[in-house]
Order: sequence, then C-alpha cells, then structure tokens
Amino acid sequence: MLEEKIKNLFPTFDKEHELIIRKEIEGYKIFESRIEAHSERLAFYALIDAAQGVKEVEQKEILTERGVHVDMGRKYFSKKWFYKLIEMMARKKLNRLQIHISENEGFRLKLPGYESLCSNQALSYQDMQDIIQYASKYYIEVIPSFDTPGHLKHILKSYPQYRLKNSESALDITNPKARLFIKGLLSSVMDCFKDSKVVHIGGDEFIPFDQYEFYPDLETYAKSEIDKDATGSDVYIDYINDIGKFVMQYNKIPRIWNDGMYRLDQKSHVSLNADIQITYWTSWHEGMAPLHSFITHNHDVLNFMDENLYFVLGECAGYSYPNVDKMQNNFNPYRFPNRHKNTDSSREQWIEINHKQYLGSYFSIWCDDPEAMSELEVNEAIEPLLKIFGGKLWE
Repeated sequence: MLEEKIKNLFPTFDKEHELIIRKEIEGYKIFESRIEAHSERLAFYALIDAAQGVKEVEQKEILTERGVHVDMGRKYFSKKWFYKLIEMMARKKLNRLQIHISENEGFRLKLPGYESLCSNQALSYQDMQDIIQYASKYYIEVIPSFDTPGHLKHILKSYPQYRLKNSESALDITNPKARLFIKGLLSSVMDCFKDSKVVHIGGDEFIPFDQYEFYPDLETYAKSEIDKDATGSDVYIDYINDIGKFVMQYNKIPRIWNDGMYRLDQKSHVSLNADIQITYWTSWHEGMAPLHSFITHNHDVLNFMDENLYFVLGECAGYSYPNVDKMQNNFNPYRFPNRHKNTDSSREQWIEINHKQYLGSYFSIWCDDPEAMSELEVNEAIEPLLKIFGGKLWE
C-alpha cells in the first residue's frame, strides 16, 4: 500500500524495501533495503527519501506541523492544481495544507446555503471533499482559513447591514446578528472540513489597530456591554473569544494571526482565551506584541515568518519573492519575525528548540496580484523553495 503511494509520486521507483514498524523508534531509519519506522506515516516519509536515492539515514521530525498556506480568496486555484500541490508537498514531507477560502476580493468555496456569496470562479463542495481526501492519502491534513472580523469586503457587499461604520471590510462586531451570521457561515465551513482539527479564524487587520478612535461605536459598546473602563480593543478581543468558543464547540482548535493581540500601545480589560493558538507572521508595527507575550500567556504558536516565508504574487506590499539562496541562508525554523526597528530590546526573536508551545512552521502563498502568475508558474516557482523549507524541519 505504501509503495503504491510512492509509485504515484516517483513513477520510476521500483526498489522493494523491508518495512518494520517499531514504536520505540522516534522517527525512521534507512539502511540499504531495510526501513524501520515509528509508524506507517513515518515509513512513508522514509520511502520518499529512498525513492530519491537515500541509502542510509536516521531522521525525526523537529516540528509537528510543516505546512503550506494558500490564498484562494484572491486567486482561484483549480482542484487539479491542488492535487499537484499535494503531491509536491508529499515529496517534501510536508503535512499541513491551509486553504484561505475568503478575502476582500473573493469567496471561493460553494457552501450549502451560501452559494450566492461565491465569486465567479470557486471550488464546489465536492471539489473540496476530493482535495481533503486526496491530501489524506499522503498524510496531509487540510485546514480551513476564514478571515473574520476583517478582510470581509466581498461578503459585506451582500450584507451591508453587518458592516462596521467607517469601514468597507470590517464586521460590525457590536451587532449580535452580525456575529450570528458569521457563526452560521463558519458552521458550514466546519461541516465541509469535518476531519480538520483546526480552524483559522483570521483576526488580523480588522481595523488599523492604532486607530480605534475612528470607530467610536466600538468604544460605546465596550462601556455599555463589557466594563465602564473598557475600550474598542476589548470588543475585538471579546469577539475573537466568542468565535473561538464557537469553534471549540465543534471540537476544533481556533487559530488567529498575531498582529491585534497583547498590543503594547493598548491596555485591555478582556483576556484572550489561552486555548486560541497564534500564527505569528509579523511585528512590523512597534505596537505589536513580541513573541514572548504569547508564550507567557500560554498560547501555542506557529511560525509564519513573513520575511522568509511569504510568497506574495506581484511582490506587493513591499515584499519580494523569496529565492533559494535566501531560504537556505536566512530561514531558521526557530527564528520568528524581527521586532520593529524602534524596539528597545533585541530585534531578533527566537524560540527554544523543542519548546512545548511551538507547533510548527508554514510557507505562505499570498495572491495580492492574482494575475501576476499562472497556476503553473506558481508551482514552478515554489517547488525549490519548499524543498529547502521542508528539509529544514527534520533532523
């Protein structure tokens, strides 16, 4: 069975191996035609090495999650393309695929009851089921990414009554009906991704986080519904906790981006639920919290370091395409994004090897300029980068 999977990834590979599962082994060992591994999954990774000419090696995973994030909200990717990506990921021994289904520019998954929200090009419900099943064949878990309460411009065009005053893309999180609407949509997302243990609920760039004064409805609600000393930022945290709790009722773990939480330029009266995991992507603003704030507050963290791991189509927002030399020389899975240049401490942020709160690292494809590359060009550009990225997540 395993060798059939390998044959699909490496059609010319025809060498047989003796496979032995030994639970006392932490990873896997290859010695000529003999493979010993902790599990069938790790034996699969050993066969991938063997298919690429490795005759003798001993390896183990240094991170539980080794992933790729794909922005499908801005750019449509076909089911066939996802199959090719999954095969590429399997060859690099990566095991998580996060699909960003919604953005300001589009909604790309036809969910029952929400078909009217979809962009002209979108995957069907069955398409996504097929992608999830195909990924599972290669031990890859598919994670949905649905951004809220920001990045909702496309959806809010159809539901303007749920839009925050003075914003085109932010949800009015003071409106109970708006919250119920998002929960209904999320429920449909989670039904589609039944086997996913995790749901990414966004949380980034809701509003400019240093400009709450331009959204007075948030502060009015805060003082009325939370505490007389509460501010707009407390309403935002309360909303994330509310949506996070809803996700947990489905026995799934919620994740959010880091940029709006534990800000150094705000004092909060509401505490973020420590069970919400943090995908740390940037610290470009001096008000953004350092990594240790999330560790201290007992959040599990994942490294999405934008400097080295963001592949932004069209090189928008100040990004340039990562290259092989940069990935080889600069990416270290234990190094997180640099702090803002005005920080009064070291700019570099590191996490200890084997830290129990560090779960994994992801390479991200963002499609700010969706026409900058075709599907084929994206695959050709990222393959050598994923080879280095994946290789650095094993020892």
